[in-house]
Amino acid sequence: MVKPQSHTRIKRPKVMKNPRDQSPQEVVSKPKADQPQPQYAGGRVLVVDDDESVALTVGELLKRDGLDVDIVLSGEDALAHLERTEYDLVLTDLRMEGVNGIQLITEVHRRAPLTITVVLTGFASVESAVAAMRQGAYDYLIKPCIIDDMRHTVERGLEHRRLVLAEREARASLEQLSRQLLQLQDQERRRIARELHDTTGQSLVALNVNLAIINKSADRLNEKTRRILQESISLIEQCLQEVRTLSYLLHPPVMEELGLASALRWYAEGFTERSGISVELEMQQLPRLAQVTETTLFRIVQECLTNIHRHSGSPTAQIRLSMDSNEIVLEVQDQGRGIPEENLRKRLNESPRLGVGITGMRERVRQLGGELEISSGDGGTTVKTILPLQTSTR
Repeated sequence: MVKPQSHTRIKRPKVMKNPRDQSPQEVVSKPKADQPQPQYAGGRVLVVDDDESVALTVGELLKRDGLDVDIVLSGEDALAHLERTEYDLVLTDLRMEGVNGIQLITEVHRRAPLTITVVLTGFASVESAVAAMRQGAYDYLIKPCIIDDMRHTVERGLEHRRLVLAEREARASLEQLSRQLLQLQDQERRRIARELHDTTGQSLVALNVNLAIINKSADRLNEKTRRILQESISLIEQCLQEVRTLSYLLHPPVMEELGLASALRWYAEGFTERSGISVELEMQQLPRLAQVTETTLFRIVQECLTNIHRHSGSPTAQIRLSMDSNEIVLEVQDQGRGIPEENLRKRLNESPRLGVGITGMRERVRQLGGELEISSGDGGTTVKTILPLQTSTR
């Protein structure tokens, strides 16, 4: 009796006799007495074998375990079933006339990549096992096999599928949560910017007016008091400018009023004044884009220029924005110190952290179905963002 082979290690099997010459009892051997019975959590299985006795025997065994089983006798019939039914697992023979097992496995994974496929064959070879695994087979069993080995292989395959589906669902939930958090972050930035402009900013303006009134009577004050008054006026004007700048950096009102292009011009000019880094801005004439697209591109420019100022040592930066009928492309480039390859790989592979550096940019781009490409070397760093084109209905 030949025991089933692991899907990770394939040994050259003994020559098997044709399963058509075997009885159903020879196709699957008796279970091991000391082996625990499989604990299925349900599942839909398709059994495919051109030997009717084999197909019925295997199918009935799996039905007794509580699985929902369909039985077909050819690859063509299996494809017809796959057209109208989604299966958790397909258990198939290899040598069949017409559509063979390898072709069937390939088609199963093309239509439903998460469906588990298991081979059960009497014509085993290393070559066929390798071919099946390359096409995505989960395991490879050889007739005759021990009943419990087959049942436990099916159990493991179904459990693997359940885990993959659960992981995908959890990832989708995490992505939705991340998207909502980024939206809330942008809304909070907009709210704080408005509060700074409308409340704190107006209070500073009122205070500055009061000090100006006092300054009209400065000749009545002693020299020390006049000096303190002038320092206070200068300090108020500085605070007012900083509050306005912070408000605009959090959410530039010019972007809502005039669009992304105007916001980028304003930001680039202010960045040059604050940092001393010359920024070259090259843009096509743009229509108004969807608000989320404009916000994403603006935040990426902010992050890139901030990184250039803090880390690259580059005296210049270039921003290029172009579009065609399908996508919009943003490139931000510098001529400073590049990011070491190991650090760049680590940042690109680490889990997203909300709004932080490269991972924050990557998360924003991913949520819009775009691509983020970063290349870096001794000649500087280039960050390229490609987003699907979404125009505004405003």
